[in-house]
Amino acid sequence: MVDDVLVRDIARMVIERAAPQELTIFRPESKAYFKDPQGALEAARKRATAKPKDREVGYGAAELVEVLTPIALAMVGAVVEPLVARFAQSATVRTREAAQAVVRQLFRRSQQGAVGEQGSTEPAELTAGERSWVWHTAHQEAIRLGLDDAQARRLADALIDGLDEQP
Repeated sequence: MVDDVLVRDIARMVIERAAPQELTIFRPESKAYFKDPQGALEAARKRATAKPKDREVGYGAAELVEVLTPIALAMVGAVVEPLVARFAQSATVRTREAAQAVVRQLFRRSQQGAVGEQGSTEPAELTAGERSWVWHTAHQEAIRLGLDDAQARRLADALIDGLDEQP
């Protein structure tokens, strides 16, 4: 199982890029997700499919309520778990903790490398094929979780943008 903090940190980066208006609710939404993932995802699906009449807030004004945080968390988890497994099998990274550090480094370019089990640094890079796999896996997971194609693309693109960020 991947560390919740790793998933949360990467999902926050995705939300910063794809839906910055959600940053104010990211923390409570992520807490709810890690407490009850299925419940948080079901609530997000209900909000996403609510009719405009169901979305009325306050004095009759309809407001679009889109909460992508639980879906971003689930999507990131679906991508990060296999990435951690891939790095855990490499010759230079021998523990899941070290593999998680390498994955974290992929999305946090301000660090120069992740410290491995023996103090060595392995610069984390993904091949073009792996990057494509990340995007397609994220996109398909977001669709599976109930987003339309445009929303799923927005989240998948934001995840890939995190890989492209330079220090």
